[in-house]
Amino acid sequence: KTNLAASLNGGVKSHLRPQAISTDVGTAGPNVWNPLEAYEIAFSGTSLSVKMREYAAVIGHRRIILPAESVFVMRVIESVVDMGFEGKTLCELSWDFQGLSPILQVATVGESPEDALPESKEQVSILIAPLRQGRFSFQVSSVGGIEVKKAATSRDHKEGLYDWKFFNALVSPDESSAQRILDVLHDQRTMNKLLQVVKLVNNELHDIAQYSLRQVWRAKDILDAEGVSEPGHAIPMYQMARLISLFLTGDAQEVA
Repeated sequence: KTNLAASLNGGVKSHLRPQAISTDVGTAGPNVWNPLEAYEIAFSGTSLSVKMREYAAVIGHRRIILPAESVFVMRVIESVVDMGFEGKTLCELSWDFQGLSPILQVATVGESPEDALPESKEQVSILIAPLRQGRFSFQVSSVGGIEVKKAATSRDHKEGLYDWKFFNALVSPDESSAQRILDVLHDQRTMNKLLQVVKLVNNELHDIAQYSLRQVWRAKDILDAEGVSEPGHAIPMYQMARLISLFLTGDAQEVA
């Protein structure tokens, strides 16, 4: 069940124009005598915005509520495609929850959060403050691939932990994605918020996630204390043995 009340604004801009004739001589490229190949469509400047007056989605005994006046905006910065809709498109997506966070409510199994008494349900905010407002631009390839180009979060539009590398790690992982995910895992403020949400969804999963994160944080504390910032720093056998001993027992006295 979903309750939605919102206003939609914006407009779609499109322009049909002849494709530029290539100066290269060859058989490849568009056939300028074929109307389906001789023209291209530009959607640059298209903009759509949604302003939420009310949004609540109920799934069983759980409900997600978005803050009133939440705004989502999609802008097409540049888009030129051929008549087969092949080409590249650069878009920007922004959101603003007006400084608030979406709320997850969980009632007793069998009850609806809408009808349950306050003492029969729990709730938690889903997003930490920096993620309650932000924007990122992304490029869509002709085959549907998405690559995030830049991003900023917080109401000051500052780049930080949740920059374009973070969003790219989610939608288009590359060789630097693992490090960015580790940076997020090491951010205890973010992970504690995630644990709060997981606890309302599934207690057993919360216990597993909490234990795993504590081990990750403990390992990072040990590596930082030992001055290990790169994999190569742990390669000497004596150093590796010391790190393993510290992690397993908290003591390195038995290491020769």
